[in-house]
Amino acid sequence: MNIEREQIDSWELWNSFRILREHHSQLSIALDISPSLPSANSLGRWFGEPVRAAIIYTNSFLTNAKGYPCLSKCHQQLMSGFFNHSIQVINVQ
Repeated sequence: MNIEREQIDSWELWNSFRILREHHSQLSIALDISPSLPSANSLGRWFGEPVRAAIIYTNSFLTNAKGYPCLSKCHQQLMSGFFNHSIQVINVQ
């Protein structure tokens, strides 16, 4: 029997939780940024939310032609957006 697993939409989970807490003004969120990102539209929804921190893991970094760590263009754009919204970025292994 082959059962397909539904993909969980993290924003929908967040929105449900936020509604349960009646949009409390002190409620905020930290996002885990994985090596694979959802669509730009999915990511864009987070910029309207009270995101306080973005946790990016070292395995999200690539190695450039000179051997230095770098992020994909999509990750770079996301991080730039976080910096523009004063979101703290945390790098962990």
